[in-house]
Amino acid sequence: MDMIERHSNDTSDCSILSHLLQNRKLNDKEIYINLTDLLVASIDTTNTTLQWCLYELACHPAAQDTIISEVEMILEGRPSLEKTDLDKLEFLSAVLWETLRLKLKLSNLFILN
Repeated sequence: MDMIERHSNDTSDCSILSHLLQNRKLNDKEIYINLTDLLVASIDTTNTTLQWCLYELACHPAAQDTIISEVEMILEGRPSLEKTDLDKLEFLSAVLWETLRLKLKLSNLFILN
């Protein structure tokens, strides 16, 4: 069974691909084009956000030190973080959210009164 057939028939799958295939308002080529655009746009946005975050951290060494301390505390001597550790990175999460608030490209689309 190929990917298109699998996603077309799986009503329990909530993915964008399944939704587009099950509703069939677009042909396969249009679906491919739209999914490619979504993927490229998300990569670009993620890349830009991470670049801004690293720039801001380079400008604020105390914040870098806080993140390093937070990671070291969570690691407790282990060689690397695990998925379950991600929720514990509160300061790093705050830094990422602040970067999004200050630098997100989409924020330029909205005019606040």
